[in-house]
Amino acid sequence: MKIVGPLIVTLLVAVAAVVAWLVFRSDGLESRNLDPEPDDNEAFSEVIEDGRPQVDWAAVAREAGMLATGPRAPGVAKTYPGGVPRVVSEMEALTVGRTPDSANTLALKEKILKLVASIQQMSDKEKKDLAEYFRRSENVALKYHLMIAFRMKFGDPFVDPVAEYYDAEPILVGDTLQYMAGRTHTALRALEGILERTVDPLEREVLLGRLAWVGNPKAEGTLLKAFEGGKNVEGLARNDRRAAVAGLARMQSDSAQAVLEALIDGPFEEAYYTPTSKGPAGEELKDLRAHAVMGVLAAGTKDRVRKLLDSSRNRKDEIRDYVDTFFAGVQDASFLPDIVERMMTRGKISTGLLGYIGQHAKLKDKAMLQGLMNLEASDAQKTGLGWMIERLH
Repeated sequence: MKIVGPLIVTLLVAVAAVVAWLVFRSDGLESRNLDPEPDDNEAFSEVIEDGRPQVDWAAVAREAGMLATGPRAPGVAKTYPGGVPRVVSEMEALTVGRTPDSANTLALKEKILKLVASIQQMSDKEKKDLAEYFRRSENVALKYHLMIAFRMKFGDPFVDPVAEYYDAEPILVGDTLQYMAGRTHTALRALEGILERTVDPLEREVLLGRLAWVGNPKAEGTLLKAFEGGKNVEGLARNDRRAAVAGLARMQSDSAQAVLEALIDGPFEEAYYTPTSKGPAGEELKDLRAHAVMGVLAAGTKDRVRKLLDSSRNRKDEIRDYVDTFFAGVQDASFLPDIVERMMTRGKISTGLLGYIGQHAKLKDKAMLQGLMNLEASDAQKTGLGWMIERLH
């Protein structure tokens, strides 16, 4: 009994200590506005259950001050110091200790969508705080997936912090700024700044494409500078000239179109490719004029496509063939009668024009297309045309 008595007392003291700790922990959680319910930790289940060491990253994140500790107003998402949305702290916990690829889980994708949905409710201060948080973060996986959210719906003030991260993640940063450029001119200026300090010709080619992607007229000056800068020179600067041609085709200004028309009407000019590039996809693309034709057909207005189609009709040089070859890139179906008449006049089938017909022909066009079966054509062309006609609906 002398032994049992002290043992019981010791056990009671231990139980009381545990109860006191639980009460203290519950009070602490409540005062910090951290919900102890299971849903607070649901995002971390994959980290624990996917065969990795069972580290409680949620606890690690809390100890590091990553999770919400700030005041919580009724109906407002929990935040932590600095006003950053609670969902960002949840993304932090899901990415700590991971690479961008290994962090790419369904749970994280749900958080990204949640963050995108919250942008409309964020104040200017919250946006600035989040932008600064991105700038200071050393969590590579978090920054990678935050940029995926940024490119969907975000603009200023996230442009500068994203642009500063270009050297570490050039592809995703470029992609994010490209999408942002459709929402804010600041992103366009950021891309131009990156282009000015970039010397790698292949990287410059990608950046010129990004500048032109949304057809922003404010990019025209930079594209014209790149185009003119690659004229009558030797070496890698000529690569800019070829890359700028496709970009200028997306500019709908008269000045940009005049540059392309002058190029098309001019003499042959070799399209330069860097020694490390894959080179032209076809013989036609060794001619810079072919790039201009392809650009107008793919991105020009209906009137400009019509002008090029009509002006090339009676030409006997390569331009007529370039129009035929690349006309499949035209998205407007109203040119179908013109294309059929073009081949009927010439008396032969064009593979490139067949590609356009295959995209746009309908059942009502069947009789018109059947007349093409009598034209000069290769076996492959006749087979292809016959197959198209049979499948019209």
